[in-house]
Amino acid sequence: MRNLFYISIIALLFISCKQKQSVVGQDDHGVVIPVLYAKGFTITQYKGYKEILVRNPLDTTKIMQRYRLVDDTQYNSNDASVMNITVPIHDLASLSTTHLGFIEALNVSDKLIAFSGTKYIYSTVIIALVESGKIKEVGIEGGLDMELLVQLQPDIVMSYQTGDESYDHFEKMKSMQLKPVVNNEYLELTPLGQAEWIKFIAVFFNLEDKAAGIFDSIANNYNQIKQQAAQVTTQPTVFTGLAYKNEWTVPGGKSFAANYLHDAGAKYIWSTDEKTGNFALSFEEIFSAAQKADYWLNVSSTLSLSQITELDIRNAYFDPFKNKKVYNNYARVNAMGGNDYWESAIVYPDRVLTDLVKIFHPELNLGTDYYYYIHLQ
Repeated sequence: MRNLFYISIIALLFISCKQKQSVVGQDDHGVVIPVLYAKGFTITQYKGYKEILVRNPLDTTKIMQRYRLVDDTQYNSNDASVMNITVPIHDLASLSTTHLGFIEALNVSDKLIAFSGTKYIYSTVIIALVESGKIKEVGIEGGLDMELLVQLQPDIVMSYQTGDESYDHFEKMKSMQLKPVVNNEYLELTPLGQAEWIKFIAVFFNLEDKAAGIFDSIANNYNQIKQQAAQVTTQPTVFTGLAYKNEWTVPGGKSFAANYLHDAGAKYIWSTDEKTGNFALSFEEIFSAAQKADYWLNVSSTLSLSQITELDIRNAYFDPFKNKKVYNNYARVNAMGGNDYWESAIVYPDRVLTDLVKIFHPELNLGTDYYYYIHLQ
């Protein structure tokens, strides 16, 4: 009787094992988790694991990294090009302030144990965790403290790729048994594309449903305000930036920043340009194209019109300066210089778009109570 009991247990274990193995068959094509705006990643749910493909948003044929997320290591891949990660993760390190808004929105800030550049953080919740010693400073970019990262052993290191290995550290991290995760939300060309990376971070915590709910609400708000802006008959002209060391960098006409302005019902001065990134122009070229513009935005870190002319007296000759139509995304900056525009605004582009529509279209009577922007006087 006793032997029969053991034989039965062994048989059940064998059957259970066979059942788990059989679900990962060649006929398992997986179920794709909806990603509507982001171009840089896909998530597919298979039986027993999830697969994430990170792609270059500017060329989605290029796969930058493949991850297999499992809650049972028997589903780990033996393919050397695939990084196996057990989920939900218990902790992580992050190397970019643009990740922090997502982490806070998902309410997993307590999982963050290391960060690069803690002095630039805006979130009071995460600053408190830094001050308590829960989150360690691991240096910035070229000065990353790899030894401390190895000592902390986070389940993943949420990073980004620039193409410059002296900054990216991916191969070095892998060689030190760390697991770098590529989060290239900054390469997306649309505000909702960037915001949708909340789904990417959520999958490491098994919080896909929560992320989908947050994102759907944001996307609905964004599209509603975009529709309002699309109904106006007049599009004001706008340019951005400020010269630095005699060089003025502007966003390309197909860039993320240009798409924001388009969605807000404005006509960007370089809207017909085909570039997706920034490019530099001389002051004279900027002045020639933008002198008569209606609005001037994102003027570096200046907080007043006088600060703009202190940098270059010629800035006073732009029409938006004369007409006091200059705005900057510096409403939420702390004493250390941490700017919430580079944290929560990545998650909540609907708030940014609402600000922009209020600025460009006062005729819609949405008010002048801006969230991220200030009106320079």
